[in-house]
Amino acid sequence: GNDMKRLLYILLPIISIVLLSSCIKEKYDDCERCTLTFSYLGDGTSDIFPEKITDVSLYVYDAAGVLVQTKHIEQNELKAFQGTKLNLSQGVYHVVGVGNSFSKTEINAPASTADLSDGYFNHPNAEKGGKIEGNDSLYLGRQTINVPNDWYEADVPFRSSHLKVSYTVKVKGASWMPMTRALTDGHFTLEVNNLTPLTDFENNTFGSATTYEPVLPLDTEDYIHKGYFNIMRHPKQN
Repeated sequence: GNDMKRLLYILLPIISIVLLSSCIKEKYDDCERCTLTFSYLGDGTSDIFPEKITDVSLYVYDAAGVLVQTKHIEQNELKAFQGTKLNLSQGVYHVVGVGNSFSKTEINAPASTADLSDGYFNHPNAEKGGKIEGNDSLYLGRQTINVPNDWYEADVPFRSSHLKVSYTVKVKGASWMPMTRALTDGHFTLEVNNLTPLTDFENNTFGSATTYEPVLPLDTEDYIHKGYFNIMRHPKQN
């Protein structure tokens, strides 16, 4: 009767509250209670992450060096929220994010490691052989976090992992018809030697000296090749 209806009216809101709050419990086992934000300052003091980085491949290692979580965050997700949420139990973690890993990037993230520098990324042809035209505009984010048994937020700062190399090439006599044909047929190549092709999860370059062969787009009006390509971020003394 009416007493039963009143009891239902009271119980239903309580049930709804319990369902909505299922994450709020003593051990937080099912919660994405760890919020990570991403930032990139470049050489300045203002965040320019959205202008430079459009996707992030995230790797989370626990204190013992075991890879416990991987996540790919795409551009539309980053536009909605410049970061991500993770479900992590209490403890220390090492977070690594590689930004802009597209067709010119291969990431080698070990499943277990005592040293994060064991993880690295490179052009897909850097180790198996083949032509390397250049790297993606890569960025590396690193942070160590200590997640309590409660809600937690931290920022992951990113640093550049590439250098942009611009070039202009003028071939003498290129206005002659035979030379013009050779240019447009791709008989000329540009080679840049002694480049280290790998970057580890500490943002250090390494690997055997490698030759890059960037594409040579041709301006047919003045027969000048003009463009740019990316290399790994070599130290200044290199």
